[in-house]
Amino acid sequence: MPRQRGAPSRPLRCYGVYPFERFTDSAKQVLTAAQREAELSHHSYIGTEHLLLGTLLVEDSLGARVLDRLGVFLADVRSAIQNILDRNDRIVIQQIIPTPRVKKVIEYAFAEAQRGGQQYVGSEHIVSGILIEGEGIAAHILMDRGVTLDVVQATIAELRDKPEVATELVAPRHGVPKSASLERIMQRAVRLAGDDAAPRVDDGHVLNAVLQSDGRAALTLRHLGVDPDAVVRLLHPPRLLVELRRRLRDAEEAMPEAELDKLRDVVQQAEQEWLDSLS
Repeated sequence: MPRQRGAPSRPLRCYGVYPFERFTDSAKQVLTAAQREAELSHHSYIGTEHLLLGTLLVEDSLGARVLDRLGVFLADVRSAIQNILDRNDRIVIQQIIPTPRVKKVIEYAFAEAQRGGQQYVGSEHIVSGILIEGEGIAAHILMDRGVTLDVVQATIAELRDKPEVATELVAPRHGVPKSASLERIMQRAVRLAGDDAAPRVDDGHVLNAVLQSDGRAALTLRHLGVDPDAVVRLLHPPRLLVELRRRLRDAEEAMPEAELDKLRDVVQQAEQEWLDSLS
């Protein structure tokens, strides 16, 4: 008898009683991707292995970046899961439900967010939750590759302030979708922050990204006589400051703390001089 599937369950809702308004958008994407992985695999459950795959599939999430930094890659994880599970299982799916282990992972993810003083549960908390639960397929795959909770938490702390992940660490949209033009603006703002070697994406990067777009906001500003090129020149930090920022970023792990403090003071003074020149 061939495999059959019922209608796929609604994304997220199959996870039950958890308050999804407390998840970041990236974490919601991870949970939805996990559910989709279970459906595509003709599984009647969502397991920790699906959560791990879902995290890796949301490539821009902090959780995926942490795993990438630690050498955990999608193709390798898929192969490991296939070697563990019986691929000849013939089942008829009526409703996909999360396993008790997944429910525990979600509980631990909430606890991790609370422990860190964060209001929203992100994809990185899901990765931590997998390892805290410790008994699921995903945890064993990670631990077999030398990935431990301490290593994950240290990598999260290292990556958290990087500009390319700053857009994840915000409140979810509560169901209000972003337009394609706004998505492009935010992606451009992240790239601009990276070009400036800035520690985070700020409103200046967003304004620059808006002015480089062809959306309503940019057209309105141009109609009001705003010169986009002049604004970009004003908001782009001087070359010396960018070089100082890069030097500080590259030296944070290798330079003695006393020297780092001196370099931080130099960067802070250069930042202040630049801001004073704009006022």
